[in-house]
Amino acid sequence: MIAGLIFQVVSLVGFVALCGDYSWSLYKNQNKWNTDNAKIYGSRLFKCFIFGMVPIFYEEYFSWCLDFGP
Repeated sequence: MIAGLIFQVVSLVGFVALCGDYSWSLYKNQNKWNTDNAKIYGSRLFKCFIFGMVPIFYEEYFSWCLDFGP
């Protein structure tokens, strides 16, 4: 059970890191965007998805800290 929880936290951290890196690279290089994918990263759904990762990450992190904290 502990291994499953640790795996879930680690995989979520990796996923959030990849989403954050992608969003940061889009933000930094706005003039070099591929316009073929403009519908995707310009959509409201994509922005909600990226910003929705933050509370999910915090919930997982704090639940893990409460379970295995001091």
